Parts: sequence; structure tokens; C-alpha cells
Amino acid sequence: MGLILIFVIAGIQTVGQDVVSAELASRYEGYRRSGLTAFLQRNYEQAENDLNKALIEARRLGPADAKVATVLSDLSQVYRQTGRLSEAEKLLQQSVTILRINDPDHYLYAVLNNLGQVYVSQDRRKDAERTFKVALSLAKNTRRPMDGAIADILSNLGLLQEEQKKYRQAEESFQRSLEIRRATFGSDTLQVAEALNDLGTLYQFQSQYSKAEAMLERSLRILEGLLPSDHPDLAAVLENLGVVKNKVHQFDASEAFFRRSVAIQTKHGSIDRPGLLRVYADTLRNLNKREEAAALLVLMKRLLDQQRFTVKAKP
Repeated sequence: MGLILIFVIAGIQTVGQDVVSAELASRYEGYRRSGLTAFLQRNYEQAENDLNKALIEARRLGPADAKVATVLSDLSQVYRQTGRLSEAEKLLQQSVTILRINDPDHYLYAVLNNLGQVYVSQDRRKDAERTFKVALSLAKNTRRPMDGAIADILSNLGLLQEEQKKYRQAEESFQRSLEIRRATFGSDTLQVAEALNDLGTLYQFQSQYSKAEAMLERSLRILEGLLPSDHPDLAAVLENLGVVKNKVHQFDASEAFFRRSVAIQTKHGSIDRPGLLRVYADTLRNLNKREEAAALLVLMKRLLDQQRFTVKAKP
């Protein structure tokens, strides 16, 4: 009788633990979902707040729970976007340590992909290349051949190869990423538009302006069909088209693209690539709009100074 009672009590305790775990997991998912939504909206302060709450709930499930690793990786992306690269790296290394032991969902490849992006931002190109290649190998072993995760890693690897001036390898990475994204998501999707923009930028760097223009215009058409006219994701493609049009001396078209891009970025409170304002200023000078060009160069200097101060001032 006593033995039966012990088993019953043990069973009740197990059920109670399951209920508590389910409640913790539910709160974790809620905070994480809210944090990721804020991140996509570029509300990084809110994203950091929510993801830290998700991390607290995940750690209550156990310090080596895979959910801890996942949210550490999420939080690292907020730190990377706000210039806190050493903190981002630290979080990702903690995530890697957990997932090397406990990785039920085979998520290690994604964390390594994020770590590679941090290394790129730190200008640690050899570390980035090695990390992306390990991430790619893991993804190929755990995902389907035409999986979007593989496309994402290929895209990041291609961007690194572009920085390294390994243009042929970068083109292969971008083309493969584009092929996977078309097969996985469809032709007129945000993922395909991003891949086309990557290729267009690569051709621009190689002075293959007609190919760059074709890729970028296709990317812009897709984005304009899917996004509001002032969406931040349009700004980079518009800027790239502004550069290409400047290089082929189509200055009126160049100005139109730059003007749209700067208007979008100004509305959302951030100029992502202040250095490109120099090309915009060159376009304006070629259109005999010298006062506007001079004002743009003053703006560019102020933005670059603010950017350097912001990164330096981060804790």
C-alpha cells in the first residue's frame, strides 16, 4: 500500500512539473515572438527587452535547454544591429556551447551563420569564412537540399566573398541561393528580391552595369508589388539603382532613385549607408544642382560622425 502511494505521489509531482514547464515554455514563446516582431520593425529597444524576458523564462527550464541557445542567438542579432559586436559574439559562443551538447532541432547551423555575420562586422574575414563553411556543411547534412536556410548561408558567404573580391565564387554562391529561393518560396517573393539585389550589387562592383541594372530592376519590381512605397527594404535597392544609373551617366534617373531612397530612410530615422550620399552628390553636380550637392556632403559628414560616436558610446 505504501509503495503504491509513493508511485501515486511521484506521478502527481511529474504532472505538476509538466504543467510548470508548459507554462514557462508558453511565456518564453510569447516573449520571443514579441521580441522578434519588434526586431523586424527595427524597434531594437523593445526587442532587447522582450528577448531578455524570454531568456529568463528559458533559463528556468534549465541552463542547458536548447531554448536558451535559441534566444541567446536572437538577442545577439539585436546587439549586432546596435553595434555591440563583442557582446553579440559572447552570446553566440554561449549558444554554440549549449548546442554542441544539446541540439534536438539541429539549430547549430543557424547560430554559426549568425556568428559568421558578427565576424564579418568585426572585419574578421578568415573566422567568418570558416564559420560560414561549417554552418553550410551542417545545414546540408540536416536540411533538405532546396531549403531556405541553406540559401541564407550561401547569401552571407557570397557577401563575404564579394568583400574579399572573390567575385567568381560570390556569383556562384548568389546564383545558388537564388535558385534555392525560387524553388522554395516562388519567383515573386521577398527572398528572391533579396537574392537579385545581391547579384545586382556584385555586378555593379565588377562594372557590369547592364547586368546589374537588370537584376536590380527585377528586384525592385518584386518589392514594389509586395511592400508599401515607403518600406525600409526598398531603400537599398533604390540606392543601388541610383549608383548604377550614375555610372552610366543617366543622372536624372539616378537622382530619382536616390531621392526616393533618402526619403524612405529619413522617414524611418536612419541613413543606412551614408557613404553613398557622395554618389548622390555627384549626380546632383552633374545636373548643375551644386548647392544641393554641397548640402548632401555636409549631411553625410554629420551622419558619419554620429555613426562613429554611437558605436563608440555603446556600453
